[in-house]
Amino acid sequence: MRRFATARSSARGPGIAGRGAVCLALVALLSLAGCSAPRDWLDQAEQALAKQQAETEGRLRDLRLQLGLDPEGSMAFIEANQRPLVSLGDLEDFGDLEPLHGLATQADVFMLGESHGIAENPQLVLRVLAYLHRLGYRYLALETDFTYTDALNEYLRTGDEEHLRKLDMWLVSWGLNTEEQLAFWRALQAWNRTLPEDERITVWGTDIAYAPLQGRAQVQAMLRAIPDQALAKELEDLFWRATQKRRPVSGLTQKPPDLETFEETFLAKTSTIKDTIPDYDKLAMTIRVLKETETSNRKETVIGQMATREETRMAVWRYLWDRYHPERTGKVLVYGGAVHAGFASAKPRNLAIVLNEDFAQTKGKVRSLAIWPVSGSFYYAGLHEVKDERAFTRGLIPERFKNLPLRTLILDTDHELRFVGRSFDAYVFLQQCTPQHPFPPGGPDWDR
Repeated sequence: MRRFATARSSARGPGIAGRGAVCLALVALLSLAGCSAPRDWLDQAEQALAKQQAETEGRLRDLRLQLGLDPEGSMAFIEANQRPLVSLGDLEDFGDLEPLHGLATQADVFMLGESHGIAENPQLVLRVLAYLHRLGYRYLALETDFTYTDALNEYLRTGDEEHLRKLDMWLVSWGLNTEEQLAFWRALQAWNRTLPEDERITVWGTDIAYAPLQGRAQVQAMLRAIPDQALAKELEDLFWRATQKRRPVSGLTQKPPDLETFEETFLAKTSTIKDTIPDYDKLAMTIRVLKETETSNRKETVIGQMATREETRMAVWRYLWDRYHPERTGKVLVYGGAVHAGFASAKPRNLAIVLNEDFAQTKGKVRSLAIWPVSGSFYYAGLHEVKDERAFTRGLIPERFKNLPLRTLILDTDHELRFVGRSFDAYVFLQQCTPQHPFPPGGPDWDR
């Protein structure tokens, strides 16, 4: 992915420089005192400095544009290269998506970065998937629980909504328990079954287990399948105890589940007999995902939580790649998580960049498209907000976006526009976005 350096003011202001000096001075004092600065504190300080610097550069870019200055030629490039999107839902005519052909054929992995909570997201991802399917894409990797992978694929295969009903994502107040998400799964299943059997889409869940009930049920079932029944019973009992909140005799505070100890015990007792255990690698990965979810939630800082999450996501990626071998069986469309897998560093990188630079199997073979709302409203995790053009675009030529068509595709392989901490090969700008609609507590009415 090509980048260009954003022009920066020579006077960076005392805030960033001063705080940087304070951070360095504190580290020096801690070292002289024989102490080591906590890693989470350092990460948090670096992240804060990087964020403030990016925001300052965004304000400077705004000011230049308001003064009629555009030294990077961003506005001229957009005006010359914008292409209107004719439809968000047409799964037959893809003429307006043809500009993506070159990027998609160059890539083994195509990243579709989202903005949370708008109803247009699931419509567009299905349309892009249908277009990319014609170019050899056979996998859809989602920012959803790894433990949902098998259930979602069984639903796509059979159409039996019981596989959807048992997923606890419908019971959690976040961006997945919405009418639009359920409509997306139904539309994907209906379209997928029209394809030849050997060309159908397989879904990957690539995230940790925010809603752990499905993962726990999977582990219990897989432990019961261990041929050594005495060991199976022992591990099942240990797992049940490890997932319960426990109240110590000496106090009233509940102790959290302890999956770290269980994982250590499981690996120690099965390492020499793993060839005899069905789906051993999947079982071990599911235990790790559940354990890392627990560990992440115990971190004191957001940076610590995200670092744990991203390490686990990359382990999941390696597992799924080895399980499905897309280098032989079909390319991968990744949807969601635009800023993940690099969030914990001082310079955040989106998942597309991490896969393109750090993941050996896809190095140099990742291209990306960002969905970027310009105006409208959204719903996500209980939040309802209405944004205007300026707030939505976070300082990237905000005053001029209102002149773009309602839906615009911009290919950007030679002139990379800069977002705060994000970079993509192409963009879809959407105006007048509409919010997703959450289900009430208890989830969908499945009988309706």
